[in-house]
Amino acid sequence: MPTEEPAPPTLRHTRTEDGPCRRRLEIHLPADQVEAEAGAAARRLAREVRLPGFRRGKVPPAVIRKRYAQDIQEEVLERLASRHVGTLLQEHGDEPVAPPVLEKHEHQEDGGLLLVAAYDVEAPFQLGEYRGLEATRPAVQVEDKDVDEVLESIRRSLARIRTVEDRGAEPGDEVTLDLAGEHLAGPEQGERFANQGLTLQVGTEDVHPDLAAALPGCKAGDKREATVTYPEAYRTPALAGRTIRYTLGIQTVRERRLPPADDDLAREAGAFQSLEELRGQIRDDLRTEKTRQAEEAVRQGILRQLLERNSFPVPEMLVDREVRRRLEGFARELAARGIDPAQAGIDWKKEGERQAGRATADLRAGRILDAVADKEGIEADGEALSRVLEAEAGREGKPVAALRAQWEREGRLSALKSHLRRDRVLDFLVSVGHIHNEGEQP
Repeated sequence: MPTEEPAPPTLRHTRTEDGPCRRRLEIHLPADQVEAEAGAAARRLAREVRLPGFRRGKVPPAVIRKRYAQDIQEEVLERLASRHVGTLLQEHGDEPVAPPVLEKHEHQEDGGLLLVAAYDVEAPFQLGEYRGLEATRPAVQVEDKDVDEVLESIRRSLARIRTVEDRGAEPGDEVTLDLAGEHLAGPEQGERFANQGLTLQVGTEDVHPDLAAALPGCKAGDKREATVTYPEAYRTPALAGRTIRYTLGIQTVRERRLPPADDDLAREAGAFQSLEELRGQIRDDLRTEKTRQAEEAVRQGILRQLLERNSFPVPEMLVDREVRRRLEGFARELAARGIDPAQAGIDWKKEGERQAGRATADLRAGRILDAVADKEGIEADGEALSRVLEAEAGREGKPVAALRAQWEREGRLSALKSHLRRDRVLDFLVSVGHIHNEGEQP
């Protein structure tokens, strides 16, 4: 009686749920599939490589597989993982919020392959009531002292700077100097450093008092010394707990002469005929800005209530990606200001943890607003979209159509539409909410 041949092993997998958002696929691929993929990879490679003693395309597969074993293994892993993870995601109806991560791959004794892929999905949530939310609009008041502060800022921006040679530095003067330092205590004890062309303001609170005390009375060519012991809780982590002896080589002392607050200042500040006209414009601008801030406070109040009424977890992969984006943006801003992010004294781990909380709230808020938009049929404002594109095209000196196509390719157009859509949702929520002005009875 003929014996029955055992069926060849087939792909096996298990899907597990590790919490409301995290999913894992454990995939067991049989040896014949792994071997078939390896053979195909070797044949593709054989058509491309050149080896001494062989014509192109005529290198024996055994030679290819031995010489390029690592390359073949990596290609096999990438292709099999991509193919089967994608198929199984469809089979289970999962929609990852970010590309799955291959956490583990292991070659089995029988020639098979074990793959473990992890991915996140959105947690389900039921949209709570969003109409009739209450918020208070802050009062809009512009006082004389507010106008005075802006006027003083204008005076400082139009200050005349003069090099001082007939006296020593006084509070408010700017001192340009070369700074050398030696660590007397702390992790870098004995290390030295130097910075050239630094500008410090005499009397400023931005400089440690012991260092600031070396500046009054100094003149160009002077040498000053100061020893500073920074507390453990100092605002700049890179200096906290250090004791540093500074040597200051004074280059120049300059004074800032503020122009008087008069009609001439108004004419220099813009197309104003008098100081009163300038003050009137400042008052109008402040009122416009405070009105905008009051409306934003209403929107934020509405948003806080939405978050309170709709609590659900946010996928960790989304939060991590958003935190990276924010930290990278912060680092770029520092670099643009001439500050080395690695030397800025920032605890990037703590900053990441701080941003994680904000990112989680923002991502949750975005999903809630999208749910409201879907329910109410709200779409992005097409005119607002066109205005943004036209303004940016003007800044970059590009045709609007070209910029639109570029943003489409980069995914920025979709992000802008999403932002504008959520903006309209907030306007809608304010319109259907109960908004009270500060001081009024609800």
